[in-house]
Amino acid sequence: MKLALALSGGGIRGCAHLGVMLALEQAGIVVDAIAGTSSGAIAAMIFTRETKEHKALTYQKLEAIGRMGYAELEYLFHPPKITNPLDAKSRFESLSKTVAGWEKVIRGGVFGAGLVSAEALRSSLIAMTGGGRFEDSPIPLAFLAVDIITGERVILRQGSMLEAALASSAIPGVFPPVQIDGRFLVDGHVLENVPVSVAKEIVPDALVLAVDVGDESGAPSIPKTSLDVILRSAHISRDALRRQSLEQADLILRLNDLPGGAFEYGQCQALFEAGVARTNAMLPEILKALEKHP
Repeated sequence: MKLALALSGGGIRGCAHLGVMLALEQAGIVVDAIAGTSSGAIAAMIFTRETKEHKALTYQKLEAIGRMGYAELEYLFHPPKITNPLDAKSRFESLSKTVAGWEKVIRGGVFGAGLVSAEALRSSLIAMTGGGRFEDSPIPLAFLAVDIITGERVILRQGSMLEAALASSAIPGVFPPVQIDGRFLVDGHVLENVPVSVAKEIVPDALVLAVDVGDESGAPSIPKTSLDVILRSAHISRDALRRQSLEQADLILRLNDLPGGAFEYGQCQALFEAGVARTNAMLPEILKALEKHP
């Protein structure tokens, strides 16, 4: 019986996907295809290109990609503490770096198509995976992106896996769209953060296991600012789309309750280990479903 995975986006929380894939492989369960959105696409790319001997350490590669590719965002939103507040030189250097960083981001946001350049992320992906093409993957892969001009979903299955992963993870407004075959593509989570429909298209007769690592935003509260209203509205939209996707799945592995935000790189190993543990706990259910699946 065939099994296809649908791996959601979630930033560095995608480390949990690596644990899921490792646990399935160690249990002898063959995965016939993988569909990925955003960090789900990057995780699939890393895992399928790694040798069997090193798959238990793939989370280190995803952590390194995050630290290099999203370094500007991490510094701007989580700036390092001033080591000596009484030292004028230390305060000046920290302030100078912060101002320089925001100046770069403002230029990118006002005069460019994204707050930060995608070059650091591209370079880190090349360094950690070497790139590669879909045609060379041992498992059929498909990455979901969205055409920012037409609003159409775009399933990437051929050519450069690197460019496809960049397109699928190009967070709108943060990274500029990635141009592929004349289309301007952004993060697939805009339409389907858990790409169940894509997995079904790759292998129509497969059982689809949806793996959701999206971060839960906690209990809803009364918005106090205009930003709160915007963020809450976006969350409602994402939740509705996620529920629609998950309704199509045959099995769901929920990892969205795990601690750690999308840019908390220090949580990578814990997320990876949680992915392994949760999958192992679910193995009887997965094996039973595979036996029953027509």
